[in-house]
Amino acid sequence: MKKILTFLCGALLLIALVPAVSHADSHAAMIYVVHAIPGTDLGLDPELAVDIAVNDACAIPNFKFMETAGPLPLAPGTYNIKIYLANEAAPCSGDPVIEADVPFMAGETALVTAHLTEEGGITASKFVVDTTAVANKKARFTFIHAAAAPAVDVQAYRETGALDPMFMVPDMSNGDKMAVQIRPKNWHFSLGPAYSGVRLTGKRVKLKLGKTFILMAVGSLQFETFTWLRWSLNSK
Repeated sequence: MKKILTFLCGALLLIALVPAVSHADSHAAMIYVVHAIPGTDLGLDPELAVDIAVNDACAIPNFKFMETAGPLPLAPGTYNIKIYLANEAAPCSGDPVIEADVPFMAGETALVTAHLTEEGGITASKFVVDTTAVANKKARFTFIHAAAAPAVDVQAYRETGALDPMFMVPDMSNGDKMAVQIRPKNWHFSLGPAYSGVRLTGKRVKLKLGKTFILMAVGSLQFETFTWLRWSLNSK
């Protein structure tokens, strides 16, 4: 319940502080804010609470690793986003650890993600997600590499059915994103070093007909913080 309240409070604060618009407005940009930096990798508290300011207004205080806010409907435009280490006494104070001017286009769906670089440093990225209509009898699978790891191969196989039984996307680096339309039902996705044929970690997911499914790799294997973040979105 505490995490749900955190998400709701963050969403309401952000909507109140920036030019938000209705979910039904086709010109709105639909934004998800994602905290994907494990404090363990930086020698800090594993939850690594942060405060997030938008256009210099403190929008999401005490935002923790693995938490997500959204979808937030925003008017198109460029927004200044600053991320600070959390300060309960004075949220969004001191020097930001990450700052960026992020443009949002009309009608797009985007994930704004604070995550680790390949070398284990910190960064923030915007990932635009395709949520347009999916082809007949298909689902859309989107994978995002946001983990402290070198390039990987994404391998997948479907549990049942002769059509589209498997696929592989090679050589995906930190910050890369891929999307493919495939048959729904149960799939096993795995990652391994690029061009090695080795599988190091995997995830079983159920893809639903007509939906856009997002799987994001975050954390690191070195510090045993590697994990998956996942969303299932309606296609337009």
